[in-house]
Amino acid sequence: MNLTEFDTDPPSISTDTTSSWDGAEHEQGPSSTPGKAVKTRHKDLWFYDGSIVLSVESSLFRVHQTVLALHSKFFERLFANPQPPECETIIDGCHVMPMQEDEKDVVDLLNAVYTPGHFDTLTPDSHLDDVLTFIKGILRLSTKYMFPKLRERCIALLLAKLPSTFEHYLTLPNQEEYGADTLMHAILLAKQNQVFEALPYVYYCAACLPHNRLPEYVASNISRMDKDIIDAGRNRLVTTQIEITQEFVLGFERERERELENVCICHPNQRLQVLLPPLHPLRDYDYWSKLTVCTNCVLYYQTGYLRRRRNVWNQLPEYFRLPPWEELKKKTWVIL
Repeated sequence: MNLTEFDTDPPSISTDTTSSWDGAEHEQGPSSTPGKAVKTRHKDLWFYDGSIVLSVESSLFRVHQTVLALHSKFFERLFANPQPPECETIIDGCHVMPMQEDEKDVVDLLNAVYTPGHFDTLTPDSHLDDVLTFIKGILRLSTKYMFPKLRERCIALLLAKLPSTFEHYLTLPNQEEYGADTLMHAILLAKQNQVFEALPYVYYCAACLPHNRLPEYVASNISRMDKDIIDAGRNRLVTTQIEITQEFVLGFERERERELENVCICHPNQRLQVLLPPLHPLRDYDYWSKLTVCTNCVLYYQTGYLRRRRNVWNQLPEYFRLPPWEELKKKTWVIL
């Protein structure tokens, strides 16, 4: 992280300030300009013993250098190298540091730093939409300013909904049932914040949507490249499902004759009749009870079908032009 990304130019408030009854800071002196924006002390994040004032949009946050440095590698390095006096503005004896960030994102970040149990707002049953909204600002700023524990917590919440292992995928109660807008939001958030580990599954969910439900290309929603990746992945999934279906109907029948001749209790002339699987090659088959074969054969089919589903999972990154799972995981956690 380059420290020059942090805006250290003096904010638009004077070193000679007075506080109004509402906690606002007003410019004083000859440099004052009529109509200049008033900076207001944040009602919850202005600590009387704070040692640094963060100036973000219309709000001022008086917080503690030691607390920020403890949580953030960026601030630890920044505070170890004080800025020259001519670059500093003072309020209540504290240096003012302007941040060119969204005010709500900074509030979310500071609440995550200062409030025990801040993440307990979310529950295991929280919808992906709620998770994305909750972590969006914290994840972005914890990535940019190197708050490793906060970033780690946000990633864990995201991966709880977007699995990166087949074993975790099998535990999901509602697989691939996210809407198009939710998936586009998740793709943008994961890419912008280097959570590469979440991308294969979220791309897969998007590819499983009916083609007419995928939003058309707009710069604020999904890039042309992402749409091409999803379309290419969908074509690979169709091919894979055809191959799995052929194996299911033809290959398993041949294997059953070879592997189960001593345990199969089917009628000698009984043939396999199946309802074909849907276009979701990761999902389990829903009609095991309707197979016209004995229980031993059903168990054999289930084992083989699970093996093929696992193979699809292992190849999922390749379907969407991504590196293997292990490389994606390393890239996700490298900044921590």
